[in-house]
Amino acid sequence: MEVIDEEVAKILHAASQSAVDLLQAHRDKFETIARSLVAQEELDEKEIAALIGPPRVCRVHGLPACRPALPDVTSAAKATDLG
Repeated sequence: MEVIDEEVAKILHAASQSAVDLLQAHRDKFETIARSLVAQEELDEKEIAALIGPPRVCRVHGLPACRPALPDVTSAAKATDLG
């Protein structure tokens, strides 16, 4: 059970760090939106796009940009005979 706990902790830490990195990388956009929300209270998709640009589109799926992948847990599971 300890090995599973360690792997879960690694996954959660990686996801947390990814979220922090994403927020830091786009802080200026968040602040721009926040200032506009204070002034207007509501923004629609077109207003947001005018403020920060259109959403990125995933080249593979044609949908709004795909999220970064989480760490591959299958290799860790195989290494510990959990998979």
